[in-house]
Amino acid sequence: MLTVYGTPRSRTSVVLWLLREMGMQYQHVDSPVSGDKNPEHLAVNPEGTMPTIKDDDFVLTESMAITFYLAKKYGGDLGPRDLEEEAKILRWTTWAVADVDRHVVALVNASGVDEDHPFDAEKYADASAALSRPMQRFDKKLGDREFLVGDRLTVADINVAFLLSFLLLLNYDLSELPNVERFMTSMTTRDSFRSILAPTEEHVADALPARACQ
Repeated sequence: MLTVYGTPRSRTSVVLWLLREMGMQYQHVDSPVSGDKNPEHLAVNPEGTMPTIKDDDFVLTESMAITFYLAKKYGGDLGPRDLEEEAKILRWTTWAVADVDRHVVALVNASGVDEDHPFDAEKYADASAALSRPMQRFDKKLGDREFLVGDRLTVADINVAFLLSFLLLLNYDLSELPNVERFMTSMTTRDSFRSILAPTEEHVADALPARACQ
């Protein structure tokens, strides 16, 4: 059986979200972000990074590599049907990692989301301005499409929506990006997402003021 190592309060959650969407059986070994890692986790990955998966004797780290592997091997239509779709899935995933992720992380770090991330208005404004450029392009490219690749849900949608879901953690206002807002509403109301991520994100968002994408 496939085993996933890492806490849901980390990027492990995108792997768990995909597996729930796939309806695939798996074993989950929780392991904290800080402090002593679960010994079972360290036995397969001595560095203790997360997420980590073990599929039979194959061990893999890095969340987006894991989701692509799982979707292609086990995900059916969640994975690519041909080489062109594979390229499109990789295109959207790498775009989200390269153009969006670092700005979202900067927002979280300056957001006041918890005592380890006190609010810094200047850094928050800088990160918001940097994020707005790729987000505006994304809104235009998305248009009225429901999905990013083809006419169905794929791992590309899950990967992109996962990285953008941290904006929900910040109670971030997407009303100026109507296509993105519609896409994110569609993705984050899926049962598979809500079973993994929604309780944490709703709890934190309740404590934060709404802030718009500048």
